[in-house]
Amino acid sequence: MSVYYFVVLACLSVFSSQLVWAQAKGVLENPRPGSYQSGVGVISGWVCEAEKIEVIFNGNAADRWRVGYGTRRMDTQKECGDSNNGFVLLFNWNLLGDGEHTVTAFVDDVELGRATVTVTTLGEEFRRDVSGTFTLPGFPDTETAVKVHWQEAQQNFVIADVIDNPYGPRHLTCEGEVVIEEAEIIDADTLTLCEERIRLIGIDAPERRQSCLDADDRCYPCGQVATEALIQKIRASNVVSCYLEPDVDRYGRALGICFSRDGTDLNGWLVANGHAVSYFSGPYMPHEEVASVKQRGVWAGEFIVPSEWRRGTRLEECEG
Repeated sequence: MSVYYFVVLACLSVFSSQLVWAQAKGVLENPRPGSYQSGVGVISGWVCEAEKIEVIFNGNAADRWRVGYGTRRMDTQKECGDSNNGFVLLFNWNLLGDGEHTVTAFVDDVELGRATVTVTTLGEEFRRDVSGTFTLPGFPDTETAVKVHWQEAQQNFVIADVIDNPYGPRHLTCEGEVVIEEAEIIDADTLTLCEERIRLIGIDAPERRQSCLDADDRCYPCGQVATEALIQKIRASNVVSCYLEPDVDRYGRALGICFSRDGTDLNGWLVANGHAVSYFSGPYMPHEEVASVKQRGVWAGEFIVPSEWRRGTRLEECEG
């Protein structure tokens, strides 16, 4: 084996070591892979040495976003020997639209890291003239709740206050015991949990026998469709937690907000997907507006508001 061959191997070995070392001297910290993004947020991390840092979305190398570099990061002093190595890009996720998107960061044209995230928008790049403050019970623990407030500049909600859980100590959790047979879920806004009948507050779902018109003006059993949607959502994890008000309704049902295993507010989920409507100007009005704009569920066609349907109002096209 020639001396030249050994020299080439040595050079390749040194180059590979330097490349690995360079790649190890930086991290794309935000966003995290598999995370959910909305509104205005940051793409950030740190790199010990860099001439330029750029970000591309969905592999579009022709559209590179230059990232600010050199912010102070005392936590990287030991790793880099200095602290001016943070980078950050303020970015409006709404620009990407709904769905999965991949973010890739480059340091001097070498990939530093990438993350695939799920973006959800309100249907616009920058939503104006809306406001709202809402209470999320049971977070960060069952004794407390947080109030979140819409912040237009951030196109997102921020924590405005931490309060006692307004639904009190009644917290039901049944794991592996949720009955999802037809007899237990009466319709899309009433379920049975731990042998207690619960009416989901703040929403009103189509009655089980109610019909609606779809986008093609055809009648379909929207009440059954909404009920089945709730059944399938619960069946996905077979775990539901509910926060109940002290009082009951006139039918003796407990009133509450229920959550699936992943923390999804089932009341809001039903409204946001067009399987229920919000009560008047209640906390789920923003969910209803999204469903209406995106024509989800009953909003894809024509329907009678459930409260009016119970009073006898019907769609003539669906009679008989």
